[in-house]
This record gives sequence, C-alpha cells and structure tokens, in this order.
Amino acid sequence: MVGVGTFALFSDVETSRNNVFASGTLNMQLSNDPGTPGQPGSSESVTGTWVSPPNWKPGDYFEAALHFNNKGSVAAKHIYFMFHNIEWSGDADLREAIIVTVKERFNNVTTGDQAPYLDRHVGNNDGILTLKEFLSWLPNQYGYYTYDDQSGDGIVLGAMNLWDYDLIFGFRFAEWAGNVYQGASCRFDLTCEARQLCDTEGMICLHESQ
Repeated sequence: MVGVGTFALFSDVETSRNNVFASGTLNMQLSNDPGTPGQPGSSESVTGTWVSPPNWKPGDYFEAALHFNNKGSVAAKHIYFMFHNIEWSGDADLREAIIVTVKERFNNVTTGDQAPYLDRHVGNNDGILTLKEFLSWLPNQYGYYTYDDQSGDGIVLGAMNLWDYDLIFGFRFAEWAGNVYQGASCRFDLTCEARQLCDTEGMICLHESQ
C-alpha cells in the first residue's frame, strides 16, 4: 500500500516598504562678492562683474573675480562657459586694445596667468591674449570649460559647499592705444553651466592641464 499525504513547509512573509528614489540637485550660484564666509551672498545671475573704472585710459589695469558656489547636494566636475551678446561701438573695436589675463582659483589654489596658453589656441600665438581673440572662440555656444586638476580632489564645485571656484579676469588697456579708441566701448555676457561630468570635445580648457 502506498500512503499519500499532504506536506506543509514553514514560511514567513515580510514587506520592504516605502522604497523611494529621489535625485539630488546641482544648484550653482554666482556672486561678484563672496561676502562673509558662511553667509555668502549669491544668486542665479549677477550683473557687472567686470566693469572698467571711470575714465579708463591706456595703461590702466583692473581685475575682478566671479565666485561660484554649489548649493545643491550633487558635486560638479565640469563648468562650461559661453560668451554671447558681444557688442562694440565707436570708431575702433576696443576689444583689440584690451589685453586679458585669466586665472582660476580651485579651493584656494590659484593658477598662474593662463593667457599665453589660451593665446596659442585662440589667438595669433604672440603670447598676448586680446579680448577680441578671447571672445571670438565659438561665440554663442559653449566654447570653454574648466575642471579641477589643480587642488587634487577633481571636484570643481563640491556639494553644499561655499566658494569652491573663482574665475579671475584682468583687463589692461593697451599702452599703444591711440586717439581712435577714445569714446569706444564694448560688452559681453558670460553664461556658465555646471555639470557632473560631460563631454568636452571641441572645447578649450581655461587652464593648461597638469
């Protein structure tokens, strides 16, 4: 005789509840003045970071920095830059008589002047970078970028940090500029985009990589 029976195995059921996926944020802020550490004044856009002093004349030089902060929770490894709304007026193109210096500050590490390096890429390779040369590289689209290979952490804008990155431009009115530049003017807008890590093909880094 064959006995037929019913078997039961012990079991237990539990539930993992409330599984939620949420993305972090990358929220870049700009400032012309970083203000007091811990209480930086910042906004989505700024006006007049680089404005020549009154009665600017040949031989005069001024320098100012645009400060970058990330109020989001996701770090950025790249910042893209686009020059646009480029205009000039007067009897001569003032951009040709403005000599540019370019420095960057990564976590308190400041590069040297990158103008000679940039001149090799966008200028006439005479070691002097004019504003016209600087602005002429891919206007109205992202033509320049930066990343942090200077301070060692590889992060240009850390998450929820203060001022991780500064872009420092200097402008000198060329000593040789003659009367034709009297009353001349020029302007530009600079748009910046922070990204986690993206393609940089066709763009020029603002500093000579280590």
